[in-house]
Amino acid sequence: MRIILFLLFFLPLGLWAQVSDDFSDGDFTSDPAWSGMDSCFKVNTSGQLQSAASSAGSAFLSLPFEGDGNREWRFWIRENFSPSGNNYADVWLVADSADLRQASGYFLRFGAPGNNDAVELYQKTGAALTLVCRGTDGTVASSFKTAVKVVCDTLGNWTLSTDPDASGSYALEVEGRAGPCPQQGFFGFLITYTASNAKKFYFDDIYVGPEVIDTVPPHWIQLEVRDASQLLLTFDEPLSESALGRSHFMVVLSGPPDSACFASRPSVVLLFFDPPLPENVMLQLQVSGISDLAGNVMADTVWDFAVYKAAANDVVINEVMADPSPPVGLPDWEYIELFNTTAFTIDLTGWTLVVGSSEKAFPVSSIAPEGYLLLCKDEAAEALSAFGPTCGFSSFSIANAGAFLQLLDPNGILVSELNFSDTWYRDAEKKEGGWSLEQIDPMHPCAGVRNWMASNDISGGTPGRVNSVFASNTLAPRVERVSMLGDAIVLLWFDQQMDRQTVSVPEHYRVLERDVSPVEVLCNPVNAASVELVFGEAFHEGLSYTLLVEGVANCSGDLIDDDTRVSFGIPYPIGVSEILINEIMFNPIEPGVDYVELYNPTDKPFDLSELKLGVIKEAFPNPADTVCKPISEESRLMMPQTYLLLSTDGLGVARQYQCQPEDYLDMAAFSSYPNAGGKALLVSHQGVLVDQMAFDESMHHPLLKVTKGVALERVSWSAPSDQPDNWHSAAEAVHFGTPGYRNSMAVEEMPLDSLARDAPIRLEPEVFSPDGDGFGDLLSIHYALEQGGCTMNAYVFDADGRLVRHLVRGELVAQEGCFVWNGLDQRGCCVPLGIYVLVTEVFDGSGGVKRYRNVVAVASR
Repeated sequence: MRIILFLLFFLPLGLWAQVSDDFSDGDFTSDPAWSGMDSCFKVNTSGQLQSAASSAGSAFLSLPFEGDGNREWRFWIRENFSPSGNNYADVWLVADSADLRQASGYFLRFGAPGNNDAVELYQKTGAALTLVCRGTDGTVASSFKTAVKVVCDTLGNWTLSTDPDASGSYALEVEGRAGPCPQQGFFGFLITYTASNAKKFYFDDIYVGPEVIDTVPPHWIQLEVRDASQLLLTFDEPLSESALGRSHFMVVLSGPPDSACFASRPSVVLLFFDPPLPENVMLQLQVSGISDLAGNVMADTVWDFAVYKAAANDVVINEVMADPSPPVGLPDWEYIELFNTTAFTIDLTGWTLVVGSSEKAFPVSSIAPEGYLLLCKDEAAEALSAFGPTCGFSSFSIANAGAFLQLLDPNGILVSELNFSDTWYRDAEKKEGGWSLEQIDPMHPCAGVRNWMASNDISGGTPGRVNSVFASNTLAPRVERVSMLGDAIVLLWFDQQMDRQTVSVPEHYRVLERDVSPVEVLCNPVNAASVELVFGEAFHEGLSYTLLVEGVANCSGDLIDDDTRVSFGIPYPIGVSEILINEIMFNPIEPGVDYVELYNPTDKPFDLSELKLGVIKEAFPNPADTVCKPISEESRLMMPQTYLLLSTDGLGVARQYQCQPEDYLDMAAFSSYPNAGGKALLVSHQGVLVDQMAFDESMHHPLLKVTKGVALERVSWSAPSDQPDNWHSAAEAVHFGTPGYRNSMAVEEMPLDSLARDAPIRLEPEVFSPDGDGFGDLLSIHYALEQGGCTMNAYVFDADGRLVRHLVRGELVAQEGCFVWNGLDQRGCCVPLGIYVLVTEVFDGSGGVKRYRNVVAVASR
């Protein structure tokens, strides 16, 4: 908050002649000393007095003052809720008792029953209330914050002024008349609240003392160019009506305004020019003879300005034709389309286009309001001019696979930026050539891949006109990935280009377990989508931490969702089965792509840059062919109990399966998984075979007539990956795939202590319906043995004692685990409905054997 400089005089009577407090010392119990219900208040990290009650009720704080003559009160107040008869604040200007609950005197009330709340000044005598004056209706009807000034003279004239922006420029709300102000008493806050609003009152910047007589002339603090016909001038205090005379203002070489008026408040003056001011040239505005309400005259002032100056995203890269061959319906030339998002013509002379490492200076050129400009090679300008204005360069080339593009103004300020790849087309055929990439919403250009896709126009693109994919597409930024650099630096990557100012504020990040923010935030100077958070103390290996991210915005000003939380930790080396293949799509429906889903079943974080994803292709009599691709060239953490979708088009997979995966990664290169089958591998760079599973069409449920587009899902994390019965077709209810989230066929893992020792084999559920609908399709057989290292057999018999399925054959098992029955017999056919008996044999190391019988019913829904 704005700091108020003050001088305190301590009187022999123990009263303060003048009181100021901005709570910057973090304490309200001394210098000056507030008294009352201390436990219900605190000074927060923003240096504000904040309510801190734990339940519904009322609370107060007050302090004494005295003085002669006219008196002035100033303070800032915020109520972060809609005031009501149960939730409001009384700010006592002068009370005859330190206990404001029992006092008489004068107070301001902020909140009342109804929807038309205004600030009200009351006089209280005993139990009687008299309304002295009432401010503007509706000003405190909902959540609000404002600075307030009240002045009372010795004749009993009261004035109430407010300053919602806390700029120091107060606007008169209302005047009233009552008794003259008492010369001593108590000032303070009395708040009434429900439990939900007990911590939502804020106060700051307190001044109680003699009326401050204004002897300082106004100052001009801002000039805003609204358009060629309007200038908005902001001063640091309200002006007199004489300031509206047009003769006080003069634009050199243009003349005075046609008229002037106050805008939102008397400290803001709007000038109208007819004819309009010249555009794109430097101008001077001379101001003279301006006085404030006290008659103080401002010195003559001159302000340089231009009618227009481009800001970030005023001109945006809106369409890219990187691979025009083979042509679909447009000339066989590369181009970049710019779009002017403003209502002003923008001069591009002296601007710079960056394509990769190449910089190209704009010749004399401009772009019309809400207009387009095509950038291309000189030789292409004639052919592309049929679609709109063009700007040619002697050399011009865009890589088909993607490029980093920037648009800089003459001062080197970034205006627009794009770092695209061919995965952004979201269409395997269109990315092969002849189709442009189009931006969905040019007014929110920071969202990266989520704001771009291949053109839908029959010609292959829309140069010089509205994009075929145009739609409103406001997207809040998200944290895309996280990693660690050493043990005290956390690296965040957002999915959008971010506003460098908001992402560089340490207080926008907080580690909840330690309640600390970084000591420094380093924004990537090249790519504003990533930051380094430098902490003052190292994090501990073996622990997971939660980072709260709030208040950061993308380059369009769209804020990240409130309460965004990101997990991180120091990564461990990856061991066998510590990351599992959890789902695989090897025969997708076009234009879908193959994908593999991973799951981390441990309590450890891992770095995915240490892993490769591969496939073994077998085509007898040829030797097996093994291909492995790095999952990520850059560090990326995978936290405990999380999923990760790997593919070349994660957004496309999400659209096809109508899901929103929490985490997905588009790999630079992805091995092809044969429709006929093969073996999927996870291998570390150190050569550790982390996980593997064999897949083929026969593993799908026999009731499925078509398996194209159907994923194979892992059933149990504790069962081996290479056990065929541990895989099942995804349910139809989830569109035959669950990429990036819990499998439709997953069984609940049952801990050892949940199985009674007298029942080491437990079936879940005891009645199941293996019909492939995603509900009760599998029988989970959980076991918890007295010791590990046993050998197990498991058989399924029908009600007549006939062997139906030999589920487990002499398998060496751990002390606890799980296996499943999918309702198929030994031939792979669905068993009839009825009662079945599971017989489990367990052989210990000394030759002892135990047998268990469990009954299960196969039913239909």
